[in-house]
Amino acid sequence: MNGTEFDSQSPRVAKRKKRKIDEKRKIKSDLEKIFSGIQNGLTMFKNLEENSEIEENLKNELLLNVYQGKVLVLFGAIDLFFHQLIPEKVLTILENEDLKEATENIQNLKISLKTFFNYLEEENVTKKQLILSEGIKQEINYVSYWSLKNITIILETICNKKIAFSEIATKLNLSKKELEDKIKQYSEKRNKIAHRLDYDFIGKERKKITYDEILEMTKFYEDFLDIILTYL
Repeated sequence: MNGTEFDSQSPRVAKRKKRKIDEKRKIKSDLEKIFSGIQNGLTMFKNLEENSEIEENLKNELLLNVYQGKVLVLFGAIDLFFHQLIPEKVLTILENEDLKEATENIQNLKISLKTFFNYLEEENVTKKQLILSEGIKQEINYVSYWSLKNITIILETICNKKIAFSEIATKLNLSKKELEDKIKQYSEKRNKIAHRLDYDFIGKERKKITYDEILEMTKFYEDFLDIILTYL
């Protein structure tokens, strides 16, 4: 195994694929439902944008509230996705008794003694996995993983080598710098909306964000996270 794909000769591959495919499908399905909701909502409000019967200022204010809200939902989905990856990687390592796959970041993960004792006491394998998974999520719950820095940490955690952004960028038909710039630009936009509604203190008003901008942002992360999921 090289950290990005499974060795077809591995005696454990059948066992791993059976559980991993199911879990990866669930993670992907959870993400797709949220992304679909964002896109369907955008379509609905695009129709509102074209409605000439609504007073223009009221309509613009409503659309801005909705569009900014969609950005926050999008990044909530991204954060949820990344929080699911780390526990799943740990369970895979334990299931396959493949400690070589435990990166330094995974080895340094912390769980509470309560989680540890509950894990030892539980005999049912499925329940043990759930206890450990939830225990890990509790410990990383305070971390937001959508920044460029923390996405890098995630990639170093779920893989047994440092994944170069250039490798993922190529799959997205981008240069490494273009990929990093997009992630930085989008995460900064999210922060500005979350903390002060993207208020422009010079122009004394909230900055506009459009249907097309959010659609482009959503499509980018849809493709980006799909690729990351292949490294799990």
